Amino acid sequence: MITLMSNDLFLMSSSFAVQYLKDLSDTIFGNSINSLVLNETGKNLKTITEHLVHGWPVLVPYDADGNHAPCLKNGKKAHWAVVFGFLGILDKDTTEDRILTSGTVEKEYYDMIYNLLCPSYTFVYAKQGKSRFTKLWSFKRLVESNANLSQVGDNISQDKDNYVLPQEPLSQTLASQVLLLRPRDRE
Repeated sequence: MITLMSNDLFLMSSSFAVQYLKDLSDTIFGNSINSLVLNETGKNLKTITEHLVHGWPVLVPYDADGNHAPCLKNGKKAHWAVVFGFLGILDKDTTEDRILTSGTVEKEYYDMIYNLLCPSYTFVYAKQGKSRFTKLWSFKRLVESNANLSQVGDNISQDKDNYVLPQEPLSQTLASQVLLLRPRDRE
């Protein structure tokens, strides 16, 4: 805890940069967790869903609406969500079951099944810290919300005692980035 406080990571700084949260994860978990910042979230549906098939979480910064769903407020309502699964509706031309969830996919068949996913009909299971309920959100909407993070809310930018803001703009520290976490022995 003293190390975190001396590095300013104990304050609410991790909220404003994916790299800060990665550093915090590395400090707390050491060699037991491998954390990876993934850029260009929208181009990485396969990487993210494959990560979820293995049962590993994805931390996603996004703008939260009043019901905690992803919205587009330019970062002024930025929060973090833990994504831990997905649900996909398969291509209408397939004769297989049309619903696919991360818990029903055998890891060795994932590459074959991924090609049947319709990106527009892929949803993620997520938890957000201010809600006690599991949410099911459109992956596309979450990606749009993640990509629009560019400004800090006025209430936060004026509270310099409780927040450490990065020198770079949010468009470089949060937007279109997520944090993938996995056990180090499973690389």
